[in-house]
Amino acid sequence: MRFAAWMASAVIWHNGFTNYFIIKMIIEFNLPTNLTLLRIALIPLLTVVFYLPWIYSNIACMLIFLAAGITDWLDGYLARKMSLETPFGAFFGSRGG
Repeated sequence: MRFAAWMASAVIWHNGFTNYFIIKMIIEFNLPTNLTLLRIALIPLLTVVFYLPWIYSNIACMLIFLAAGITDWLDGYLARKMSLETPFGAFFGSRGG
């Protein structure tokens, strides 16, 4: 089941005139998109664990990085196989988000 939500709405004014452009982005919450969002959420966790004064922090960082790599591959694979490609996934998939 696909859910859609409005993520961003920006208004760009052109030199004070009344004409404007509205940019909207729709995110469809499906399995590949959720994996991408999980990978984005792992970034702060990786940063915090990296700076922890813990003897096993390097191993924990490696496991978090490995999980991010697996989800990167998996969400691209699932999006292509299940025909669930979205502009959000294309943007963050190409940047390793």
